Amino acid sequence: MATNPMKISHAQSQAFAKLSGDHNPIHLDPLYARRLPFGQSVVHGLHGVMLALDLLLAQCERPHALVKLKVRFSRPIGHDQPFTHQLQKKEGGHFRIKLQAQSHICTTLSGQLIPAAEVKAVARPDLPEMMAPHRADWKEIVAAEGTIPLHWSCAEGRALFPHLGRRLQGDQAAVLLALTRLVGMWLPGEHSLFGGFTFRFASIHTHEDPCLTYRVTHADEARRLLELSLEGAMGKGGVSAFVRSVPVKQVSLAALRQQVSPELLVGRRVLVVGGSRGVGEVIAKVALAMGAQVHVTYHRGSQEVDQLIQEASQESLLLTSSPLNVLQCTPNPWPELWQKGPFDLLTYFATPAISLNPYQGWQQSLFDKYMSYYVAPFMRLAEVAMADKQQPAQPMVMLQPSTIFVAEPTVGALEYAGAKSALEICGRYLEAQHPSLAVLTPRLPRLLTDQTGMLDAELVKDPVPEVITLLKQCARS
Repeated sequence: MATNPMKISHAQSQAFAKLSGDHNPIHLDPLYARRLPFGQSVVHGLHGVMLALDLLLAQCERPHALVKLKVRFSRPIGHDQPFTHQLQKKEGGHFRIKLQAQSHICTTLSGQLIPAAEVKAVARPDLPEMMAPHRADWKEIVAAEGTIPLHWSCAEGRALFPHLGRRLQGDQAAVLLALTRLVGMWLPGEHSLFGGFTFRFASIHTHEDPCLTYRVTHADEARRLLELSLEGAMGKGGVSAFVRSVPVKQVSLAALRQQVSPELLVGRRVLVVGGSRGVGEVIAKVALAMGAQVHVTYHRGSQEVDQLIQEASQESLLLTSSPLNVLQCTPNPWPELWQKGPFDLLTYFATPAISLNPYQGWQQSLFDKYMSYYVAPFMRLAEVAMADKQQPAQPMVMLQPSTIFVAEPTVGALEYAGAKSALEICGRYLEAQHPSLAVLTPRLPRLLTDQTGMLDAELVKDPVPEVITLLKQCARS
């Protein structure tokens, strides 16, 4: 049985953070989270789990207790992303629940829920102390062990989960909240991804100050995988978590000036759409190092662009910037941007978070998302540039990378490769219509950025050599 689509808002995540004590910024700070593997802030995994249990307990008329619970987190759920709740009930109180967003299964729960007498909660009735997430290094992680107290604030708990708050034993809810606090705040802490957990609840618990004792039982540095055992008066179980990569720091402008000729782009005016981070940031730096005047646009990365401007200033170079949402249609932002020029080299690196489709079926919405970023705005920029009557004979170069996936089919990359293939076709048509225009759409391999930071080092390449080659090609065009 599936429910109508639900959503969890950013405000609800803030309330869950207050209740659980898990204030990891991947859930609460959209600007911080955009540089992480998912490219956006995501819902706490345990928030979805407790919401699923709340819906299950809405069908119960008396207090219940969990006997056991097993959870696997396969994919995150984004804020305000619609997802469904599919419940399968079996005899003896056994159940299985899937949380699914679009066609992706995000969370799977299985467990047993049975009627129980109402038991006075012995978990601490206050909210957990608010603190910054811990940044544990691998040496500390391997040897970690300790205890984590159980908290259950009845008022805040019932406000978020009304049925769970009234019909599930508060101490069991406190265990679930402790798990997200343990992983998100302490172990691995700030750079964590929750993989899943199992827990078998004790039938009798009389501890005066309940807590969970945890200990690392397995740590695989190559996979960045961590497994912990849990034990306490409330029961025992285990947790799996991953240590995710930190945001990628690209090469400095000072270092690049030692690698390139400062005269290759002297006199050129370069526009970098999406230049606050990633390959766009590297393009801006290399163009500056080659002597160009550079203007970068950004959507939300004003802080990163300020750092880029400061870095240029320290090298006595001038870089200008302006905000731009490439998805905006009304009013049309491109004529206003063009007034920042004139430009003769237009580079385009705006991108959404790239997610491979793990299923064989075609996902039209995923294809549409890539097309809306890579093709439509690029064509609008070309229209504005080619309509500029002040430089009708001025040669102009437009650059937006395509992908190696166009030539080398890769499972899950069809929609992404399809949109980039459409970009290549658009480039050829633009060149046919405008003899003074050269459009470069090189098929690049995976380059090291925030989005590829979790991949094996063998699968990603340093973007600097690729970017230098591209700008040399642009200089010759």
